[in-house]
Amino acid sequence: MAIADISAYVLSSPVDTPRSYRLNGGAGLITQRDVILVSVETTAGEIGWAPCGTGTVTKWEEFNEATHDDIGDVIRNIVGPDLVGEDIDDIASVHNVIDSTNLPEYLRWQAKSVVDIAVYDILGKRRGQPIYEFLEYDVDPTPTLTVYPSSGFYLSPEEYVEEATHLVEQGYDMYKYRAGFGVDWDRRIIDHLRARLDDEVDIIVDAHAWWSLDDASYSREEIRSLVEYMDDQVFWIEEPFPSNDYQSYRWLSEATGVPLAAGENEATPGNLVNMAELGFLSFLQGDVKQHGGYTGSRQAVEFCEGRDVTYVPHNYGTQLGVVANAHLVAAAPECTLLEYPIYGGEDSVGMYPFPLASDIIETELEVEDGRLTVPSGPGLGVSVDRSVIENYPYRSPSPGSVR
Repeated sequence: MAIADISAYVLSSPVDTPRSYRLNGGAGLITQRDVILVSVETTAGEIGWAPCGTGTVTKWEEFNEATHDDIGDVIRNIVGPDLVGEDIDDIASVHNVIDSTNLPEYLRWQAKSVVDIAVYDILGKRRGQPIYEFLEYDVDPTPTLTVYPSSGFYLSPEEYVEEATHLVEQGYDMYKYRAGFGVDWDRRIIDHLRARLDDEVDIIVDAHAWWSLDDASYSREEIRSLVEYMDDQVFWIEEPFPSNDYQSYRWLSEATGVPLAAGENEATPGNLVNMAELGFLSFLQGDVKQHGGYTGSRQAVEFCEGRDVTYVPHNYGTQLGVVANAHLVAAAPECTLLEYPIYGGEDSVGMYPFPLASDIIETELEVEDGRLTVPSGPGLGVSVDRSVIENYPYRSPSPGSVR
C-alpha cells in the first residue's frame, strides 16, 4: 500500500510557572515543552502515528538556530511530498528516498525514525499484532518490562530524598536524578539519597554533560574524586561529558571503572555503534525516535548482544515515545530496562508539569511496582488523542528558555 500523505503537528505544553534552576557555571529556565507528532496515511486510509525525537532537534538548533516548527516544516514540505506513492511494505525503499534528499545526515535520520515508527504502527494494525510480535528478533517477546523513574530535576538534596522516597513507595526500585551543581553539592546529594534509601534501590546519576572539561566547570581531578566517591553507590553515571568527547569518556572509565551510560545524542545508528565499540560504556542509550526507528535501531541492539554493554533506550518525551521504545525492548534480546520519565503536577512529584506527555494518548499506561505492561493492541497498541492538536497549539519559545 502506498503513502498518500504525511502530516506533522508541532505542539507546545506550557509550564505555567516557569521552572528555573542553577548549575555549576550556568542556569536554565523551562517555560514549555514542545512536541512534534507525525502521522503517515496510506491510499487505503490506514494511519500510523509517531513521536518525533528531540535530541537531533537540539543539534539542529545548535548549528542552524532552527525551531521545532522548522523541523515540522521539513517533514511536511520536503520529506512528505518525496514519500507520496512509496510502498510502505518496502521500508528500505522508504529510507532510501529520505537518504536521497539534500537534508543534513542527522536530520535525514530524524525523518527516517519518525516515518519508520508510523509505518510499523500501520503494519501492526493491518496484521492485528502489536509491533513487538513481528520485529523478528530470535527470542520470544517479553511484554512486561522493568522501568526506572527518570526524574530528579535539579532539586535540593532534601527534595531529591522526598521525591525518591515517594517513588520507591510507588513500587520503583531505581531512581535517576540530575547532577551538576558542583562537587560539594553533588556529594551532599548522593550522601542524602544513600542514607535514606534502602541498599536495594539503585541510583542513577545523569550528569547532563555538565561535567565538561572544555569549560573547566569541573576539573579532571574533581571529576575523578567525585566519581570514586560515588562509585559503589550508583548503578551508572550518565553522560558525564558531551557525546563527542570520547577521550574524556575513555579516561574516566579507565581511571575509575565506574559504569557509564551514553548515546542518546549520537546523530545516527552508526555513530551509536561506533561509540559502543570503543569499550568505555556499560549501557548504550539509543532511541527509536532518533536512530532510524525499528529498522535503524536493530544495528545497535544486535551489536550489544553477547557483549559487555547493555542496550537501554533513552526516553525524555511523551508517553507515545515510551510506548515506541517499549515495543523494541519487549522484542529485542538482552534488553530488559526502559527509562520512564516522571513529570510533576500540583499533587504529584516529578520534574515539572508536562500534561501533553500523557494527554497525547487516550489510555493510561499500565505501570505497577516498577513494571510496564507494553500495550498489546495492534501496532503501537495505543490511540493518539487527536484533540491535543487543537488543545496544545505551538507557540514560539521565549529567548533563553529550554524546551
